[in-house]
Amino acid sequence: MRPYTPLLTLLLLPLASTLTIIPNITGNCVSGTYPANDPATWLLTAPPSTHFPTPLNPSIHHFIAQSNAKGIRFTPTGAALDLHAPPSTPLTRAAHTRYILYGRISINITASPAQGICTSLTTLSDTSDELDIELIGKKPLTLFTNIFYKGRQEFTHGTSIPLSSPISETHLYELDWKPESVTWLVDGRVVRYISRGAEDAKSRLLNSGENWFPDTPSQVWFGIWQGAWAGEAQWTDGGVRTSEFGSLVVQCYDGMGTPVPEWPVGAKQFVYGEAQQAASTTSNVLPCKIYTAHAGETCQDIALASNITPWTRIEEWNPGMCPPQEGTELCISEPVVIKRKKRDEL
Repeated sequence: MRPYTPLLTLLLLPLASTLTIIPNITGNCVSGTYPANDPATWLLTAPPSTHFPTPLNPSIHHFIAQSNAKGIRFTPTGAALDLHAPPSTPLTRAAHTRYILYGRISINITASPAQGICTSLTTLSDTSDELDIELIGKKPLTLFTNIFYKGRQEFTHGTSIPLSSPISETHLYELDWKPESVTWLVDGRVVRYISRGAEDAKSRLLNSGENWFPDTPSQVWFGIWQGAWAGEAQWTDGGVRTSEFGSLVVQCYDGMGTPVPEWPVGAKQFVYGEAQQAASTTSNVLPCKIYTAHAGETCQDIALASNITPWTRIEEWNPGMCPPQEGTELCISEPVVIKRKKRDEL
């Protein structure tokens, strides 16, 4: 069993020791079924970072390719994500374009049974809260689950769960995330449950009153990738490894864990401080102080109005976002930096 390195560390930060958190929260959670087989609802230009490009309309674009857009094909029932033999990209990943703060996520997955290949369904926030479902070819009758909190390096919260049939068969995988509990399900059967106050939600790394429990708005990711912990990949056939994903079903919950059509209501976008308050949690994690740009404003104008000198700090804190469009949310204070170990130190 692997040491359960957080997905963000494994896939996005192979060499870097820090990650600057820049808020780019797209839309609110909207309950519904999102078919994965319609190319018109995908944005297939992979951005160079974890954050969504601007502009992006989540009412039109339900999914975005976040790595290797060329590896995504459409089938009658969903999307097929392909990995090709090296030196091709060892990761094909996509994300739902609406963040979720509590809800039930459901998707049919037919996972690759190939050695060294991992298929995953993940929720991941901009402050590195993470819930995982992972399926690996070398363990075709096992489901791996995990939970991470604020990107902290502790690897004792994962489990391996026997499955009744191989991962190469189609199964319905679900994450049911409520303010006080998380439930993992396969084909409607509960395979793991954790409550916010449970012993396995404790950690020596946490302050008094904290729990090892995600509580920030998160993206929903799914993908296929090559990982050493999943075994040594065999590419002698020079072939393609494929995992297939069906429609994504999202049921949003409000701050009390009650199913609702959308959250927060009124098509209001998630902002970390507001989302925390709306969910009635005690945490108030703000990656930075937020400013919403008005029509015609430049980054110089915003810096002047915010008493920031030199004005180029706005560019440093918001790479690629100057000049801003009306309604763009910008950092007007230095963003939080979450420190992580380098990959070779894990």
